[in-house]
Amino acid sequence: SPLRYYTIKQAEKVKSIISDENLIVDYAMRYGNPSIKSKMLDLQESGCENIIILPLYPQYAAATTATVCDEVYRTLMKMRWQPSIQIIPHYESEPLYIEALVNSLNKKISEINWKPDLVIASYHGIPKKYFEKGDPYHCYCQKTSRLLSEKFNKIPNNQDKIIAGFIMYKKSLFSITLKVS
Repeated sequence: SPLRYYTIKQAEKVKSIISDENLIVDYAMRYGNPSIKSKMLDLQESGCENIIILPLYPQYAAATTATVCDEVYRTLMKMRWQPSIQIIPHYESEPLYIEALVNSLNKKISEINWKPDLVIASYHGIPKKYFEKGDPYHCYCQKTSRLLSEKFNKIPNNQDKIIAGFIMYKKSLFSITLKVS
C-alpha cells in the first residue's frame, strides 16, 4: 500500500539522518502490519529501555493519535517490561512541518505548466459526536491551513487562497470552510 511504502521510506530517511548503533528507528501500523504490539515486543527483545513514539498524524484527533497511544499502553499493560515512554504530541503548527508543506507545494507547482488560483487542503473527517465532545481536530486543521497560507507565496494574495475542507460523518454533518476573495 502507498501508506506502508511511504512510512518505510520515512523510517529509512530518519535512520540515515540520526543513525547510531544504540538507536533503533522503526515503524508500526495502527491498523495493519507490522502492528504496534509486534514492534513493542521486538523492542523489548532488543533490550530497549527508552522509547519515543511519534504518531504520524500532525493534527491530534481522538480517532487517530489517541488510538496510537491507547494501543501502546494496552500492549504495555500486558507486559511485565515497562520502558520509559515519550509520546510526541501533535505538531500541526510546528515551523518545520509547515515549511515541509510549503516546500511540497512549491515542488508540485514547479512541475506543472500553469499556476493554481486556489489550494484546497483536505483533511479526513471525524464523527460528529467527537466534534461535539470537544475533539480539537478541526481547529488544528484550520491552524495548519492558516499557517500554510501565511508562508506559501506562489499564488498572489494567497492569504485567502488556501482553504481547509472537512467532512464529518455520522448524523450527516458535512462542512467545507471556504474563504476565497
